[in-house]
Amino acid sequence: MSTSKKINKIENPQLKTLKLIGMTVAPLLVFYIISFITYFAALALTIIFATDQVLESASPVNLYIWHFLFYLGSLIVFPYWYLRLAIKDQDEFERMSASAAAFGSTKIKKNISTPRIFALGKESIAKDDTKNKAQKNTRLKPLAIILGLILFGAILQVLVTSAIALLSNAFPGVFSSYIGNIQATSGNHGILNMLTVILLGPVAEEFIFRGLSFTYAKKAAQKSLPAIFISAILFAIFHGNLIQGIYAFLIGLLLAWLVEKTDTLLPSIILHIAINGSAFLYPIIFSGVKKTALNYWIMFGLSLAICVISFFLYIAGKKKILPHTM
Repeated sequence: MSTSKKINKIENPQLKTLKLIGMTVAPLLVFYIISFITYFAALALTIIFATDQVLESASPVNLYIWHFLFYLGSLIVFPYWYLRLAIKDQDEFERMSASAAAFGSTKIKKNISTPRIFALGKESIAKDDTKNKAQKNTRLKPLAIILGLILFGAILQVLVTSAIALLSNAFPGVFSSYIGNIQATSGNHGILNMLTVILLGPVAEEFIFRGLSFTYAKKAAQKSLPAIFISAILFAIFHGNLIQGIYAFLIGLLLAWLVEKTDTLLPSIILHIAINGSAFLYPIIFSGVKKTALNYWIMFGLSLAICVISFFLYIAGKKKILPHTM
């Protein structure tokens, strides 16, 4: 190969960064395309299985069928895209490692890595057998991690719901349309809606935002913190309204941070499922509680305290287990 051809194959760093920025937003745009396509499929199914209730509604399609279809389509497209990206990144990392070994270097900054899916802990390379044994002996069992994530997701849902209840009492006009939309979603306990909101939605959204967008943003920024914020902003925009977007942004920060710390999507998927699933259980569990400001303040204070204590216990536990890795 001639020198000129080799030069042409070297990609401009600025152009590469711009491409990565475009790819960061691309999963969200593809999701909207899938949503547009499945709208017509849902329209056809609505016409075929039309009922008086559907025909009299403001929407020409059955929204629950539509949501089910575009999340189902997303679970075909985005996991495949994500796995292709993971394979590509692994190949690139192996080439970098081989090149570094040839030049006698052992320090490779793995900014190109894609988080794994089916794992519940971050695997680090032990410098010696003592450190490796310490990690093995102190690692939590997967079942304990799953139960912890489910409980934490339920507490987060109580925190968000009580905070919104307090704010809606203070600003009823601002929250009226939002409350109606939430009740239409979580208030419908049909199998199709529950399957979409509790399972299909969280899994698809984690592949989109914490899988693809976060990985591309991390490559573009070469740092984790900007990527966490970018993925959270896209997650907030995706929800389509200001109120939901605000707490989606905060939860998006938590989910992206969790992926960064664990190097896997599975904990964020479990936590997201727990948060969404708790939205259906919340009205049932607290059906006997009077909807007063005092009760909402108590639930808000307790859930916030539990979340803060859980976070500091996690940090303290991590320092105790591996103080030299923090």
